[in-house]
Amino acid sequence: MTKKDLYSHINEATNDVARVTDAISIGISLIILVAGIILFYISFQFGPDADELAMLCLLLGLFGGAIGLILLAVRNTKLVYLPTMSRLKKKAVYFKRGDEAKVEQLAANSLEADELPKSDANGVVRIDMLLSSDTAFAAAQVFSCTDYMYNPVGDIHIYTGSDAKLFITKIRQITR
Repeated sequence: MTKKDLYSHINEATNDVARVTDAISIGISLIILVAGIILFYISFQFGPDADELAMLCLLLGLFGGAIGLILLAVRNTKLVYLPTMSRLKKKAVYFKRGDEAKVEQLAANSLEADELPKSDANGVVRIDMLLSSDTAFAAAQVFSCTDYMYNPVGDIHIYTGSDAKLFITKIRQITR
């Protein structure tokens, strides 16, 4: 199991997580695109005496149109936890070698607050998570780096409700 298919494994385990169209980002992209087209059109309406202003409108129109198209093509979906429609954020926390067992216990939500391992930005043990902004959902899986590849240490753990809130609280304590 790799980081790329974490979403698909979570989706197999629960139907409460889905990719939905992000209407706000599509709206912003369309506004930028339309503004660029309007500026491009206006640049041809100036007379021969307004060369600098016409060129500025032409460049801003081309730039706005290109940025609008790129934004429209790139960011138009988001992961949400369907019961609360809360957006899910991907997060990874790293730990030092030797902490695999403790990190797996953390992912299994069976560690007490005083037993939490310390995060290490240069660590070779990683916990990948999907966390909801309202702390109603959490999913985690632990990976260990061997031979320049991250391999799963355990299964994917999925939490909802108070269990998710407890897990997210522990993660926030570690990442402070």
